[in-house]
Amino acid sequence: MARLPDGGRRRRNNRILPTLAAAALLTVSATAERSMAEPRADVGSHGQVAVWTDVGAASRIVAGTDGLIHVLNGTTVRHTRTDGSLDSQTPVSAVREIAVTGTGGLVGMREKEVVWLQRNTGNLGWRNVVMGDIHGLLGERPPYLAAVAWNPVADETTLVYDKWDTDVIVSLLSRFQPDGREGMGHALANRTHSYWDLDYEGDLELVLNRATQGVERYRNGTLVDVVPLPAPAERIAPSVDGTLYFLSERRWVYHVDATGTVLDVWDAVDPNPGARSTVTDIDVDAIGRVYVADPGMGRVRVYAPTPGLVPITPPRPSFLECETAPDKFAEPRFLQLGEKTKVTLRLNGNCPSMFEKADIMLVVDRSGSMEGEKIVAARAAVQTFVNLMDLGRDQVGMVAFQSYARLAVPLTQDRDRILREAGQLVPEGGTDITGAMDIAIDELLGPNHRPDAKPIIVLMTDGVPFNNSRMRTLASGDRARYAGITTYAIGLGLDVDPDLLRIVARVPELYYFAPTAADLDAVYKAIAKRIAASVLLKRVTIVDKVPVNMVYQEGSAVPPATWDAAGRTLTWTFQPVPFSGLEMSFWLEPLEVGEWPTNVKADYEGIDGLDQPESGIFPIPRVVVVAPDRPTPTHTFTPEPTVPPTATVTPTPTVPPTVPPTPTSRPGPIYVPIVFNNRCFDRHTDVVLIIDKSTTMRRKGADGRLKLEEAKDAARAFLQQLRFARDPVTGGYDQAAIVWFNNTARTEQTLTNDPAALLRAVDRIRDPIEGSRIDLGLSFAHQQMLNPRRRFENTPAIVLLSDGEPNRVSIEGVYKAADAIKRDRIDLFAVGFGADIREYALRTIASRPEHYYFSPDGHDLTKIYRTIAGKLVCR
Repeated sequence: MARLPDGGRRRRNNRILPTLAAAALLTVSATAERSMAEPRADVGSHGQVAVWTDVGAASRIVAGTDGLIHVLNGTTVRHTRTDGSLDSQTPVSAVREIAVTGTGGLVGMREKEVVWLQRNTGNLGWRNVVMGDIHGLLGERPPYLAAVAWNPVADETTLVYDKWDTDVIVSLLSRFQPDGREGMGHALANRTHSYWDLDYEGDLELVLNRATQGVERYRNGTLVDVVPLPAPAERIAPSVDGTLYFLSERRWVYHVDATGTVLDVWDAVDPNPGARSTVTDIDVDAIGRVYVADPGMGRVRVYAPTPGLVPITPPRPSFLECETAPDKFAEPRFLQLGEKTKVTLRLNGNCPSMFEKADIMLVVDRSGSMEGEKIVAARAAVQTFVNLMDLGRDQVGMVAFQSYARLAVPLTQDRDRILREAGQLVPEGGTDITGAMDIAIDELLGPNHRPDAKPIIVLMTDGVPFNNSRMRTLASGDRARYAGITTYAIGLGLDVDPDLLRIVARVPELYYFAPTAADLDAVYKAIAKRIAASVLLKRVTIVDKVPVNMVYQEGSAVPPATWDAAGRTLTWTFQPVPFSGLEMSFWLEPLEVGEWPTNVKADYEGIDGLDQPESGIFPIPRVVVVAPDRPTPTHTFTPEPTVPPTATVTPTPTVPPTVPPTPTSRPGPIYVPIVFNNRCFDRHTDVVLIIDKSTTMRRKGADGRLKLEEAKDAARAFLQQLRFARDPVTGGYDQAAIVWFNNTARTEQTLTNDPAALLRAVDRIRDPIEGSRIDLGLSFAHQQMLNPRRRFENTPAIVLLSDGEPNRVSIEGVYKAADAIKRDRIDLFAVGFGADIREYALRTIASRPEHYYFSPDGHDLTKIYRTIAGKLVCR
């Protein structure tokens, strides 16, 4: 992983790269000035440029100074050229980490030793064994070797590890000369530490400290400074320009400068649905290409700065509270005076730490330090926890540990058995946290685990890992996390290592501290309550206030609501609210011509599934009301079918029927009328057309032409429906923009009312290439809605065309880009073109069910585009 120095220290270039926030502002402010053919992207963003498939289960990767990329795949180190072709390979055995010297020599790290291996043959050159601490009762407490690297300045191999030294765990950096002789090493300086990875920047040693979430930089054994990291890291890779890459959550690759400021971040796992993709290592070569090892897929992916890409923000997991997502809309939005509109409220959300059922392993410390009131409290707290579980739904097992660990109770729904074993816990011996975690993990991965249950570990200890080192315990925590197991960690008393337990728990919200034995019962109760919770909200009250220029149609609320005529409020009370959420609706009749909000305000307040207060405000939809051409008959409102009203409504996932019903199967082409009651309501729009330019658009349609050409014809027909000339009376006019996507995305024409420029932009879209980054197309279109040319009196809309599935991006990434558009109240239409579409995804992307269209061929596509254009400018 080390690179040769330039004068002993990497030169830094003088280009100042912006933070993500600054880059976003620069992008928005520069929109109007950019050429219509210029890619709209942060130049520092990275895109995939190559995939190597013939690499085996690649777990570690080193960009050597010999110009080769060295890939460890378990039994072999493949010495690979930068184009992915094989130069040579070396057989290895039991090697976990590798380093490559300046002359191409191969160094391997095993369980307790560092070895030099002859290139190509794998013959042993030298071996250096790292001995552990010898304890009078326990025997050897083995060290944990974390990382090995080559120091390019001193021409020596270096090793980071930790071990017991009598009564304390120490973290050390050892040095080995080219002939294997051990040189002068040094202790690592930070008292708060869980060191994990090592690399070099010229003569600086860079050591990853996971406890502080920083990279410590040493010179000659002295700490120089620390680079703070914006996210938890597992692997680091310094670049030749003085910046740093790191891997987070075995998925996200961050690029930061020397201050920790984010320059770029991307998702490095395989984007295909169902892919067993896990990133375990990264490195960067001398020209800035980033190599990612994915053993799950047997791949190495290569990334480089790519025009047309923008940074994304990884989700930051939070387990503190439930999150609710209110939505509200009115249909129809355009109506004549005397007609009515239906107002619909939806309340959805999620609780990240809650599951419908769980398999839980209790890992309980019964070491000698637990004697007295601690063990009494532990027995009682475990029994309290078990009694709070629904063992008709959940399973619970238990591992008890001291100097060794044992499976006291396998996963079971036998409450009495667990209570009996918990009551027999006796304190003695040492503290083998690692062994206990490994047994719990094996049980959760074994035949007793139910595939539809969430695997959970609840670890409780009152001390430090006495039998093993800190790094080894951290490795067990990582093993649980990488297996999809959620770990709660409880520290009892003042002798625990809170920094270690926080990392084992992955996020701070899952670490609990019990200062005394008396506090332990409350901690177990809190965790049990969190795990046992199974609803989004335990109760909620929703109040919607109707404006004075709207008439509520009494009896129209579904489910029934309490109507306060004096206060003009509708009130619903629900308990509980399932994860499927709620939907309410009612009808209003506007009394005035104009554009009006359907409510003064609508808000909700309640208690979530974790007993935390939850409140929020619904968005305010607006309707446009025009005077009728002729007197409109007064209609008598007939309520929709409802269940008999009750004092408190208990919601179910089903929604009362509405008219007309929405088909569940894929519809044929349906074209919505654009004339309402024989009147066309003029309005103007700002719209972005997103066109799929992936390789599947090279296929021929029914008329023998390329699908891309059919799509371009439909886009031209769409543009012909718009009115770009300024209205002499109102001054209004339509605007449009053109975006395309494949492996990247591009704004071919920014927002304009110049029809000739738009048609030229459509003409320029040609030569489809591989990739379907729908998320980038959506993001680029969204940026156009922030264009200074946006006319805020115009209706904003985006029309997405796709003929296949998204790839090279997770479906969640696509949904996130679509959700950002919807949050800004932009109408998002999704059009599926051809037989290979992912219909459910496109339906989810669309703002509403009626905003999804399916076109089997180019002829229908043109009709659909004309229909959508008509809906945007005429109601």
